[in-house]
This record gives sequence, structure tokens and C-alpha cells, in this order.
Amino acid sequence: MYYIEKDNKIVLYDEDFSRISMTRGLMPEYADLEIKETTRPIENFEFSDTAEYEEEQAQKERMRKDMLNLTKADVLLALYSDKGITPDDIKTMLKDNTSALIKFDYASSYYRGDEVVNALGLALGYTTEEMDYLFENKAFPPKADVPADTDSDNDGDTDSDIANDDGSEEENPSVVQAENPDSTGDTDTEL
Repeated sequence: MYYIEKDNKIVLYDEDFSRISMTRGLMPEYADLEIKETTRPIENFEFSDTAEYEEEQAQKERMRKDMLNLTKADVLLALYSDKGITPDDIKTMLKDNTSALIKFDYASSYYRGDEVVNALGLALGYTTEEMDYLFENKAFPPKADVPADTDSDNDGDTDSDIANDDGSEEENPSVVQAENPDSTGDTDTEL
């Protein structure tokens, strides 16, 4: 990376030496300044590998996320889909906090950075990352997958077969197999 500094600030930078040289030639105020070379990354006229730059970028990203918004319906559908939480459940939680209840009840949309949204998310057991994901995707992050059926009987469980020393399999004695029709006509296959 090539760059030109003036008063300890990067004023031009480019990966192509000939291009930055030509640009410097077109700008008389930079004609006498030296073209320097570096292996450090430069973004937005700053070295982007400093702690200050990274902190500034993190603050900008937090501000961007805090300005994300969702409609009330989007938030309620996501809560219901993820944990079965209904609007009445939330109202019950907020019954002793009148200002939060008013914000929840009468808002048509919610901003990610709102203190009520943050407090409610924490109270419902969501992390900051999960709440950020919600506001960027209109849904909470997918849950970890349930382990696949890895035994040989393909019955949907992972532990009903026990391998014998001779390589044959027998049913796990701790799992009782039965067919018990319930009132809907469905059958339960494991007890």
C-alpha cells in the first residue's frame, strides 16, 4: 500500500504506485510530499490496525445496530416462533413498569438501541448477539441442531442399539418398545 501524509494525516492512499503518483501530480498541494510504502492496512485515510481505529469501528457498528428497527409485529412473531412468548406474557412481565408497558403496548416499531428493548431481551434470556441478530434478520438465530439418528435402526433416536462384541446389535434394554394408541389414533413408539 502506498500513501502520502500531510501534517501527520494520510491524505492519499492507493495500492498502485503509478496511480498515486499520477494523482499527486494532479494535486499541486501534494506535489512536494513523499509517497511512502507500508504493509499496514489503510481504510478511510487511517491505519486500520490500531486499537483506536478498531474501537472507533466497533462504536460505529454499535451505533448502526442501535438504529435498526423492526415493526411490533416482526418482534412479536419472532418471540412467539422462538419461545412461544405472546404479547400477554410480555404485558404480565411489564405490569409493574408503567413506562415500559406504555412503550411496549403503544409503539408501532422498536429500535434495537432502546433501553426497554435491551431490558426485555435480557429478561427473556436473550444475549446481545441474539438481539442484534433479531434486528438484522427478523428472526432469532437458529437453534443448534438436534443430533441425527446415528444408530443402525433408523428410528429417529441415537441410542437404542448396543453393539455386541461380535459386531451384532441388540436392542437397548433401557428402552421399552410398545405401541400404545392414544385418543387421537397416533401411536407412541417409545416409553
